[in-house]
Amino acid sequence: MGRAIRTVLESQRSSHCAVVCCTVAVAVFVVACMPSSEEQRGSQQQVPATPQAPQSSVPLVDATKVEPSSPPAADPARDERVAVAAHQVAALATVAHYRDAVARRPGPIEPLYTSIAADLQAGKPLLVAGYFGLSDPHLDDPEKNPCWGTYYGNARFMKRASGDVHAKKLFEFPGWTLLLEEENPADPVRTLVFHQRISPSKAWKAAGVEEPFDAYLVMQAFESRELAATHMAQALRASRGATVALAGLEGSEPVRLNLGEAQVVGYIGHNFFFDYEDFYWDGFEPIKERPARPKGLFVISCMSGRVPGFLTLLGHNVHVLLLSRYFISAEGYSLLSVVDGVLQRANSRQLVDLADHTYQYFHTLHHPEKKIYWPFLGQDFRLYEEPLDQYFSAPLADLWAM
Repeated sequence: MGRAIRTVLESQRSSHCAVVCCTVAVAVFVVACMPSSEEQRGSQQQVPATPQAPQSSVPLVDATKVEPSSPPAADPARDERVAVAAHQVAALATVAHYRDAVARRPGPIEPLYTSIAADLQAGKPLLVAGYFGLSDPHLDDPEKNPCWGTYYGNARFMKRASGDVHAKKLFEFPGWTLLLEEENPADPVRTLVFHQRISPSKAWKAAGVEEPFDAYLVMQAFESRELAATHMAQALRASRGATVALAGLEGSEPVRLNLGEAQVVGYIGHNFFFDYEDFYWDGFEPIKERPARPKGLFVISCMSGRVPGFLTLLGHNVHVLLLSRYFISAEGYSLLSVVDGVLQRANSRQLVDLADHTYQYFHTLHHPEKKIYWPFLGQDFRLYEEPLDQYFSAPLADLWAM
């Protein structure tokens, strides 16, 4: 059964994947609700055969006097089968979401770098826009928020990265300068802009980028995680975003950064899809545009590459830089891994390796005995190659193997 399902899913268009999965799921649920063979045999043994009545024109039973039947007795075994089937229905719906994303699988990340190289050759900056969904606790106090203001929070880590001994050890481009810091009473409640003048690496020079270029990292913190993700999706799909004005650098003209023009965008923080039943939140659905040019996407959030939600953003001109496959801490060193990897022009595996090793480094820095798994995946590394079954429960795995 599992091989047949897998063959059908892989051979059909993405729109058919959900239909197939849901059809199978309904069949599983119906079968589970049916009495077991033991119950059928038991019922056959308990009910004696009815003798043939002689033919008569007079009805043997007065239908108007038949007593209503009593409700069926409780059946714990049947209830358990129904519960397992319901779980499988939900799990198969999750698979349908995932297979639909796989069917829209884009190509390698090389077109993204080609597009960025054209911008840099034209004198445009490299712009990375990060949208932060603040986590609990201290949702209303960014400076105490684990995602933003604590020691390894993204804002605090980036502010000290240029002088941090560990950042200097791990990254090629830790020397970011803070140009702008804003506080607002409404979302985005915090905005930071970092800048760095980059001498192109050998890989960028090989792509035709000979001159130094400007790189900007814009970080915006939101109390509403859904709003942060919506802004990110608008920048990704529709190239729409806020404009951030900066004073001129070293006597040059003022700079206006349109976040919709960011070549790389990402969401960092709590994966709020876990807060919704069946991971269903429809906030991305109204944003129906397709990126007109290649865009890099990263989501530093728990299991962002393994549960429904952010996977629906995959598609035309979207190139995955970093997603996660486990529960993780969304902290500043992972953000810097993405940005540093792009500045190095790292391929998919190199970027994921950088993020993996950096994550392990900081999590074992004070606890060397701690066991850390490699938590990340990328466009050409782990995203499509890993078997999905391992991320779901035994009932689904058993069903898939039938």
